[in-house]
Amino acid sequence: MLYWGAWAFMAVLFFGNSGFRQLVSRHFEVRKLRSTLSVLQSEHDRLSKEWSLIQNDPTHPEYLIRKILGYAKKDEVEYRMQKK
Repeated sequence: MLYWGAWAFMAVLFFGNSGFRQLVSRHFEVRKLRSTLSVLQSEHDRLSKEWSLIQNDPTHPEYLIRKILGYAKKDEVEYRMQKK
């Protein structure tokens, strides 16, 4: 009898109690949001460092223009090596 009572209690706890299901659902949602927050904080740190370089280092914007846009100075030859 006690065995069936325990099963009945567990069934009510899992299926009849929406509060418990919401608690479990919120637990997983919090874990997911903490993971997302960690990723966003690291990206924010990276971008803050990049912004600091752009503001404080006068050669960094030129470096970015050359690297991203592929610009070169007048009469400058760019050599590109192929990776094997």
